[in-house]
Amino acid sequence: MPPFLPSVSRHDTLKYSVGRSFCSSYRHNSRNLERPWYGLWCQVLTDLTEDFTNMIVVPHFPLWYIPEEDEEAVVEVDDDDSIDGMDLFCQRDPDEQDIEAREAEEGTEAGNTTTGSVGTIAGTDAAELIPDFIILHLRAEKLPANHARFKQLHGIVITHECCPVIVENKKAAPQSFRGKQLERAIIFLLDEAREQLAMQCYHLFEKYPHALETIAIAAVGDYWSFKTVHRYEIPRVIEDTMDYQPWNTLIWPSYTQLATPASDQRLRKIYDTLKAKPVLGLEQ
Repeated sequence: MPPFLPSVSRHDTLKYSVGRSFCSSYRHNSRNLERPWYGLWCQVLTDLTEDFTNMIVVPHFPLWYIPEEDEEAVVEVDDDDSIDGMDLFCQRDPDEQDIEAREAEEGTEAGNTTTGSVGTIAGTDAAELIPDFIILHLRAEKLPANHARFKQLHGIVITHECCPVIVENKKAAPQSFRGKQLERAIIFLLDEAREQLAMQCYHLFEKYPHALETIAIAAVGDYWSFKTVHRYEIPRVIEDTMDYQPWNTLIWPSYTQLATPASDQRLRKIYDTLKAKPVLGLEQ
C-alpha cells in the first residue's frame, strides 16, 4: 500500500505494477510510445486526489488566454448560466494574490454573479497550450432550486477554479538502455519535459492571473521530478521575445521512480499541499 495515500487499496497498488509492465513491454508498447504511460499517470493522479471533493484530474486541459493586443475579443454574454464559471474568483484561494487594487482599476467586482455578465470567449486568436494532465482545484455553492439551470448544473455553481498541479509526461527511455546510458536518456527527456512546462506554466499564469504558484511535474515514463513554480520564475516577455533566464536557473530535485519510497515521500508532499487548499464549500 503506497504510504503517500493510506486509503489507496492493494488492488490499486497492483494496478501500478501492471501499468508499468504494460508500458515497458516490448510486445505491448513495441514502439515505446508516450501515450500508453498516460494510463499509469492517470491512476496515480486520481489516487492522489481521491480524498478531495474539491480536486479533479483533467487530461489535455486547454490552457488559453487572449493576448493583450486581442483583448477586444471580450464579448457580451447574457444568459442564465453566466453565474457558472464567469466569475472564477468569487472565493479566493490563499495562494492567490490580492486583486482589490486591480478590481478598482478595472472597475470590476469579483463577487458579481448577475445573470448578465461579461465573459472572455476563446476565439481563433487565443494563445493555447495543452499539457498532458492538470489537477483543478474548485470551490462551489448550492444553487437555488428555482434557478433556470438547476438540473443541468446539478444544483451547484462553481465559484472558484485554479490549477495547483500541471504534468508533462514524455516517452520512456529506450527499453534496451541500462546503467549510465539509461540515466543520460532519462535526464535528456526530463529536460525536454521541463522545457515544455516552461511555456505551459506561462500560459497557466496568464489564464489564472491571480495564481501565485503551481506544482509542475516532469515525467519520463515512470521516472519523474517535481517543483513548486512561482509566478516570478516563469519565462518573461521582453519586447518580441521570451526571456527564459528565470526558468533556466530553477533547480529541480533529482528524478525518482514511481512506487519507490522516495517517490511516495514526494507524492505525500504534493498530497499535503492539495489538502491545505480551501474545501469545496458544500460540506455543510
